[in-house]
Amino acid sequence: MRRLAEALDEGPAAHGFGDDQRWTLIRVPDLIARMFRTRYTLRGTSCLLHRIGWSVQARRA
Repeated sequence: MRRLAEALDEGPAAHGFGDDQRWTLIRVPDLIARMFRTRYTLRGTSCLLHRIGWSVQARRA
């Protein structure tokens, strides 16, 4: 959990996600897969984020 939180604090650009400085619920599971070689569903990722104190925000167009 600590390693994931540290990676998230570094920002998306530090992990090859371009210049956009927002983590999305699609990007985070990709980061987890790269770092830990395991896949999480979007719901599982949301639970992990809540455990480490991050909120998940949903927006509709």
